[in-house]
Amino acid sequence: MNAFVYRQEPIEFDSKVEVAGCLLEYDGKYLFLHRSIGMPLENTWLPPAGKMEKDETPLSGVLRETFEETGINLDPALLQFISKFYVKKTGLDYVYHLYYQKLTKLPKVCLNFEHQDYKWLSLEEALKMPLIEGCEEIIHSFQLLIRLKSLPRQSFYFIRHGQTDANVDPQIKDIDLDRSLNSTGQLQAEKLRNSILNLPIKTICYSPTKRTKETKNIIYNGIDVVEYEITDLRECSAILWERMMQVESGKGYYYCEELLSFFQSVERGVSESLSKDGPTVIIAHGGVYWALCYLLNIKSDSWKIDNCEAVYFDPSENTYWNILKLSENITLNTPIINSEIEQSS
Repeated sequence: MNAFVYRQEPIEFDSKVEVAGCLLEYDGKYLFLHRSIGMPLENTWLPPAGKMEKDETPLSGVLRETFEETGINLDPALLQFISKFYVKKTGLDYVYHLYYQKLTKLPKVCLNFEHQDYKWLSLEEALKMPLIEGCEEIIHSFQLLIRLKSLPRQSFYFIRHGQTDANVDPQIKDIDLDRSLNSTGQLQAEKLRNSILNLPIKTICYSPTKRTKETKNIIYNGIDVVEYEITDLRECSAILWERMMQVESGKGYYYCEELLSFFQSVERGVSESLSKDGPTVIIAHGGVYWALCYLLNIKSDSWKIDNCEAVYFDPSENTYWNILKLSENITLNTPIINSEIEQSS
């Protein structure tokens, strides 16, 4: 049975079950449990986790399940929510709420009947064990998410640069060159300029590439705004883009330092942009936009953005974010939505 793990809800996802689990760390090692023979998923390894009861919150569920399976009482004040994952298996879809807690003392582990053994393992050691399906992808995602910081909760606009020849010719997509806009890209920028002139933009932050600079120059030519070139808004490599697509596909993703470095660069670039006098528009790349959607856990059918498409990012009252796709004819200071508001989960 193959498992596919997503951070955004996939199409035709029909979950009847929600699971809450926790990665418990002590001295660089994480607690993994060995399923008992005769139990479902026998002889596989996984962190403490279990099905949530009816009307139970993820927090209550992870506290209860961890205690039932290990005898460990977690401290809710120290628990860190990592992410919600969507897991698809043959005949079974379920939501997995992942938490993390770092322990200062080695706890006594008291197993219940569901498990026959336990081990404290590094994540590298755990990945070599016969894990429950889907656990490998969740571990890789955890290795990335745990090392990232939170973005400032401040609204901003995002525009992807206009089209270049590399966006339309499959033969050159894997070549990481600093290309100029083609004629279509120039027309896209001119059309967008006519659509967004009424937005109350004070600051433009852009990636140091020809295509973003040319897009900026066309859209905001003659407009009184402050401009900043932000190195950390640069695009990822073609190889990293392929790895990010493995995350979106739900299968085959693995953690790597290069991917972490790019995500951290996006964090720094956006944070620096939002430190300027707003409202701010960021003109950057499809990979930067994808990374933003991943970092903010945006709920959307796709984390892709078209050339010269404009999107408004807005933090809601809780921990979630909204993205609003802007219509072609904007006449108000408040963005107009041409589709339903998409709220992160």
